[in-house]
Amino acid sequence: MKKILVLFLLFLFGCADSDENASTNLRKGDEFFNKGEYDVAEYYYDKIPLDSPLYQTVVRRKEEILKAHEDPMSDTRTAKKAKGVFISNHSFFGNSAGTIPVHRMTIVNNTDENLQFVELEFVYLDERGIEVQRLSTVLNSYVAKNSQKDFEKISPGVVRVKFAKAHVVLVKPVFY
Repeated sequence: MKKILVLFLLFLFGCADSDENASTNLRKGDEFFNKGEYDVAEYYYDKIPLDSPLYQTVVRRKEEILKAHEDPMSDTRTAKKAKGVFISNHSFFGNSAGTIPVHRMTIVNNTDENLQFVELEFVYLDERGIEVQRLSTVLNSYVAKNSQKDFEKISPGVVRVKFAKAHVVLVKPVFY
């Protein structure tokens, strides 16, 4: 009987903060993903439950890992170029319900190639700093080599719950 009680309590406490655990596992997975340590990243991604709002991000990351395994050279070239592209001056505002964000940012291109598109991921956090949702978008972002450009009124979609903070992650730049 004690074993059943212990298992029940472990299950109960394990599920109590599953959103927080999912957020932590996604963050850890992304850290390893960005370093190119895909096996470790998948370990953390596999810990995120299917019913989590963050699971769609996991699906996209696993697709990217699969592509990197199929063509490792393309991933390496993109990663080297991506180091010269970054986001600065990010800010956002939302509607009165706090669910429809509109972002503004500067994209800096410190490479010797013109930037055509960027894939962006917007991470939304509640008042406690817990991740509540991620939205992705592709932005037609022509930025000439060794320059920067301001972008306004970027709205990636509707956040299902009220959020307090947001940040943007540059997932992938596309050059031409």
